[in-house]
Amino acid sequence: MSEAPRRLPEQPSKEHLRKEAKRRAKDDNIALAAAQRRIAREHGLTAWADLMRAVDAKLGEAAPSDLSLAAGAADVAKVKALLDAGASPDGGPLELNSPLCRVCDSNADPGRRLDVARLLLDAGAFTRGGCAGGATPLHAAARRGPAAMVELLLKNAAVPWQPDDDDKRPFHHALENEPKDRDRILFLLSADPRIEDEEFKNAVAALQKGDIETLGRLLDANPALLTDRAIEADVGPKGYFSDPKLFWFVANNPTLIPQPPDNIVDVAQFMIDRGVAQEDIEYTLGLVMTDGAMTKDTQIALMQTLIGAGARVDPDGLLWVLGHGQTVPTQWLLDNGVVKVTTLIAAGIGLVDDLA
Repeated sequence: MSEAPRRLPEQPSKEHLRKEAKRRAKDDNIALAAAQRRIAREHGLTAWADLMRAVDAKLGEAAPSDLSLAAGAADVAKVKALLDAGASPDGGPLELNSPLCRVCDSNADPGRRLDVARLLLDAGAFTRGGCAGGATPLHAAARRGPAAMVELLLKNAAVPWQPDDDDKRPFHHALENEPKDRDRILFLLSADPRIEDEEFKNAVAALQKGDIETLGRLLDANPALLTDRAIEADVGPKGYFSDPKLFWFVANNPTLIPQPPDNIVDVAQFMIDRGVAQEDIEYTLGLVMTDGAMTKDTQIALMQTLIGAGARVDPDGLLWVLGHGQTVPTQWLLDNGVVKVTTLIAAGIGLVDDLA
């Protein structure tokens, strides 16, 4: 006989269940997802997401705080008064949906909703949780709109890659619904660089296809494409590929296409001959050397081309290369006399005698 399903306690804790899953995964030497499925099945459910929803249902929702009710109604004056009186911007401890979640998912006037959201964020409201189903305010804003709400959250530490209990990201919520400004929201939540300049996007597309003829026509028409940065939407923190230069796309790091075109070395040389700045050649070399997805033959060929064009290699900068596990390009640099062995390099590629 199979055992009866485990019953959830009267006050179940998602955090306790998550810790139990991590402990099981470690003790049984299995993946975390497998441990989560086991625990869900022990409770008579198929998937971990179903267990998380069962916890929500078991807890029920505590009576919404006055601040949550005011936020959901986008009552700007009342929200301000409650915050000024010391109300927590995240509502009560047992609420399944925080005030920020409620205003992001409200159908009230968009302008008033934005005003309320700003008040809550200025008071320190949490942007990476607080919504039922493991969702965040960004999920709600993506589902409801407008784009200005999505931008506001992204500027206040919300992250577009965070999934809910169904493993759906804010992008999926926007894709599956009809929010106000849907196209703009999908653009803001896209994992690709958020480039709005059509000429620059066309040049990137030609580069990624290895279409040197089209790329040449675009550069003839607008030489600044080779020198100017593509300024992205001002949302969220800046990363290593923010506001990119066109030449950086040669490295395909981050991985925007599965592999660069077969003639990527020719594309790179074509652009270099057109006058790529020295600093861009060197920055692209760093992107190439830390790219673990690129085939080694392509990686080495691009390195040869970039170094041949004058890119310098800082031996101390190889910390990043070795930190990405890229021992082959580091060994190539040594073998071809581009760098001399250092303690860092010897340790990173296992040159025990040299290290001693």
